Amino acid sequence: MKTLIFTILFIATSPISTWAIAQNIYKCGSSYSQTPCPDATVLKINDDRSPAQQKQTKGAARSDKKLAATMEKKRVAEEKIALTEQRAVTKKWAKSGEADLIEPTASPASRTGSKRMKPKTTRPGDVTGEVPASEESPPTAKTAKKKPRQD
Repeated sequence: MKTLIFTILFIATSPISTWAIAQNIYKCGSSYSQTPCPDATVLKINDDRSPAQQKQTKGAARSDKKLAATMEKKRVAEEKIALTEQRAVTKKWAKSGEADLIEPTASPASRTGSKRMKPKTTRPGDVTGEVPASEESPPTAKTAKKKPRQD
């Protein structure tokens, strides 16, 4: 019973210790500080907006919050539909035997890019041929003859 009373008392008094105390802000040259310095000026930070402007700002914040929640719900629903469609396609590919040919989970961005040509494997009995290298010396680069300058 004592612990219950102590817990209730602690919870009831905890907001008192967290009250914010207003502090002065001092401008010292081009920097700001909570401690005064020589030739410091005290800044008074007040909300100079009228009550109507404050109300309008809070209303705009509320409407933005509602819009964001609506957009998030729409996005989640679209992602759910896309995931369901992807699963259906994956099941279809698995049933048709095309699953080993096409990777359905890879995104289109990961499938793009340069494709390397794999060397063809040879089967026993295949005939392959090579072009023999010529024994002639490699061709040399031709140099252009310089014409004399005519001034």
